[in-house]
Amino acid sequence: MNETILLTGASGFLGRRIARFLQRTDAYLITTSRQQESYPNHLVRDLANVTAEIAQNVDTVIHFAGLNETANASDADYHTANVGHSVKLLESAMAAGVRRFIFISTTKVHGESGMDITENSPLAPATAYARSKLAAEMALQQAAKDRIDLVILRLPLIYHIDAVNEFGHYIAMVKEGRSLPFDKMDNQRTMLALCNFESALNAVLMQPEKGSDTFIIADGFALSTTEIFKGIAVSAEVPLQLFYLPKIMAKASMKLTGRARSFDELWGSYVVNSQYAQTTLNWQPARDYVANLSN
Repeated sequence: MNETILLTGASGFLGRRIARFLQRTDAYLITTSRQQESYPNHLVRDLANVTAEIAQNVDTVIHFAGLNETANASDADYHTANVGHSVKLLESAMAAGVRRFIFISTTKVHGESGMDITENSPLAPATAYARSKLAAEMALQQAAKDRIDLVILRLPLIYHIDAVNEFGHYIAMVKEGRSLPFDKMDNQRTMLALCNFESALNAVLMQPEKGSDTFIIADGFALSTTEIFKGIAVSAEVPLQLFYLPKIMAKASMKLTGRARSFDELWGSYVVNSQYAQTTLNWQPARDYVANLSN
């Protein structure tokens, strides 16, 4: 991987992990975020004011920066950060002669529930965040055309024992030691181990000849919510108390407390299929959920 890579969003959870990974390769890494970091070649930049100088002599841009799903933001804020800034960065990259632009998106462009979702499944974003990511994908594809290779990576929920996203909330619930109503659940949810995302991104970087494409990047298996929480307890080495709560009672309770979306995420099924990425990129995700949690 003898190339120069510009990585945006280097202060975020995903950006930090990938920056550390790339520092162990032969790539020349330039990182950027809105705050100072200790990376060797770090630029403090606001993408609202980005110009072509940021991408001079860069081969590949990996674009993590943006408003995440947990941000308390309006539709307009999401659009500005995730669409407007992304397109501006792409245009700056093209002006500087960058060969490839990797955009980090979400499988939620396909909706919040479903089974066997692939890259060709209907597009049905249900939140401001997902709508902004889909709008960004479309705007980037329109701007890129044949001028630059555009690789879009759609990710489900990322998990790791140190995660700070929604999965981090699951970890906190387990570590609090309270009894949780997630026993004997038969739903199915696909997630993405942080280590599997790292290996998938490496597969993309190692195959520049693949050109523009869109990939769902996900674990090759699905888990019930019961299995998800039991695995967290094993990895964190803490006891776990689960009890069974009928689905209809859980739905009514969470609706009354204004947590209907949390019900869907915990009791619903959401299975995405990463077979296209596995075949095209010759990539195999690790399949041991508990081991993946700490890798």
